[in-house]
Amino acid sequence: MLAAGDQDVLARVRPVLEALGTVRDAEDAATTAALKLIANNGLAGAVLALRDALRQADALGLPRDRTLDVLELGGLGGLVARKRPFLVGGTSNAPAEFTIGALAKDMALLAAASDSPLRSATGVLDGPVDPQADIAAAATVPAVGDAVLAPLRAYLRGHATGDPAHFRAAFLPSARVEGVRDGEFVSWSLDEYCARFPGRPAPDEPYRSRRIDAIDVHGTVATATMTLAHGADTFTDVFLLVHGEDGWRIANKAYHRHA
Repeated sequence: MLAAGDQDVLARVRPVLEALGTVRDAEDAATTAALKLIANNGLAGAVLALRDALRQADALGLPRDRTLDVLELGGLGGLVARKRPFLVGGTSNAPAEFTIGALAKDMALLAAASDSPLRSATGVLDGPVDPQADIAAAATVPAVGDAVLAPLRAYLRGHATGDPAHFRAAFLPSARVEGVRDGEFVSWSLDEYCARFPGRPAPDEPYRSRRIDAIDVHGTVATATMTLAHGADTFTDVFLLVHGEDGWRIANKAYHRHA
């Protein structure tokens, strides 16, 4: 419990507070409120880390109970142990101890007060979740569907095969590809970008690798980040995707080349 106020008053109420939990003195009400937001930010981060772990476990076909057994042994153990009734896949009748809506509210307050980017401000409300549900429900939201991943996978096939038809399936016709190349800013149209591919795999294709690092969906728009290891160069690609009449397509791509 974070407590601030007149020291004489705190001394009188401390026995009551200590009957409820561990008391931590703070300098004043503003400091106490700020510390509370920081503490809940750590909780939100743990919930999102647990969500990522469960999504990857589901993708690997691992049983939920066995996954939770292992996660309970690690850094997320306290959260898993407390929230296990909400995490086993069924509908829990246990009352919410701390709701998703309340946590999202605190994260929005922290983002506004600190004027700093805060992924958890929107992350805990990612997907179809009930704001009145316990925060553990935010960890059980399924991963993004195949529809939003389809253009990103087409983009990967374009690099793997060298066939520009895959890029035309991935991007909107109006898309731009932008970045810094040899010290100069470049901005290519889709036609200019496709012209760079010869229609066959690169000679060292068996040694190249690519992965989708992150994707965040917000209604009809999404952002994604990808890493491509191509020989001596590694590329970080950042995408803006939109959902239109033809489904999800890449609207723009910006990249950074690591020599």
